[in-house]
Amino acid sequence: MTRHTPIPIRAAKRAIEEAGELYAKEIGLVPGGPINDLVMDLGGSIEFKDFVHDSLDAESVLVNGPDDFQIFIPTFTSPERDRFTIAHELAHFLLHYPEVQKAHHGAGNNDDPKMYARRYVEETDPDLRRAEWEANWFAAGLLMPRSPVLEAFDRYKGNVQTLAEVFNVTPKAMTVRLASLGKP
Repeated sequence: MTRHTPIPIRAAKRAIEEAGELYAKEIGLVPGGPINDLVMDLGGSIEFKDFVHDSLDAESVLVNGPDDFQIFIPTFTSPERDRFTIAHELAHFLLHYPEVQKAHHGAGNNDDPKMYARRYVEETDPDLRRAEWEANWFAAGLLMPRSPVLEAFDRYKGNVQTLAEVFNVTPKAMTVRLASLGKP
């Protein structure tokens, strides 16, 4: 079975972040709210595994079809880290799998193409690096929408720990998001 790698959509960073924000709004995801049910609603599952003896990588997604995918999470990471990882892997499913379908479906191939996105990619492959960036941008928009983050930044006087707790992400994820929004 051939497992294709993600194909980036090549939209601007801001457009991808906004797509994440819009998707959150469409599905009623509130800042800090749970996202695990979303995976199930889309036909996916989340598997927590000990990756020492497994052939699949931690923090990855295996897509078997448009309503059949598994997100793999290591057993040793925090719930906040897991939440961002799930959003990131969902981004691969929502953004990149349709591109894989377009590129590899048809021309006599009636089977749904498979896609496998893993966290650690070849740094020499610009398409895989780009797909990883896009997944991060979408996840950031999904979990930490611009306006609510900026409002909370003012309300909590830029306290990263408090902001991370409000949005249910790691302080590192919040720090990266604040930097992308021009906040120290």
